[in-house]
Amino acid sequence: MKQTNLEGTPDVPEKTIGKTEIKLTRLELEYLQNKRLGRLATVSKSGRPHVVPVIYSIGNHDRVVISGAGFEKSFKFENMKENPNVAFVVDSVKLSPWTPMGIELRGKAHITTMGNAQKGVEIIATKKVSWGLTEETVAPRSPAQTDAQAT
Repeated sequence: MKQTNLEGTPDVPEKTIGKTEIKLTRLELEYLQNKRLGRLATVSKSGRPHVVPVIYSIGNHDRVVISGAGFEKSFKFENMKENPNVAFVVDSVKLSPWTPMGIELRGKAHITTMGNAQKGVEIIATKKVSWGLTEETVAPRSPAQTDAQAT
């Protein structure tokens, strides 16, 4: 996957705009790998916030990657070209006993070119907050269990 930042210059994998990239813990990474739907927050050129649900994957360097058909023409992509600052949240709740869990990543969006020449965005996290992630809550669950993913 070829990496450039939104200005088209080569990406430096471990640094972004003078801030050190935050690495995910094993539990945070497992949690993200067990989920599929997150929410991406961007800001328009005029300063208006925009939050949308997105399907994501985990890419190189354990970074969140967002892409898809028509992604380059989306409002969120246009926002990130103007202002690469983003926030990304994945959360869920175990109903019994009540156990909210999740992770929020804040950082910069960097354009990537996927294997099919489609554009995508990697989130280079410079801040993270996670909650409720333990060995018991992160373990993959069967579809028969009654957990609800907050969306």
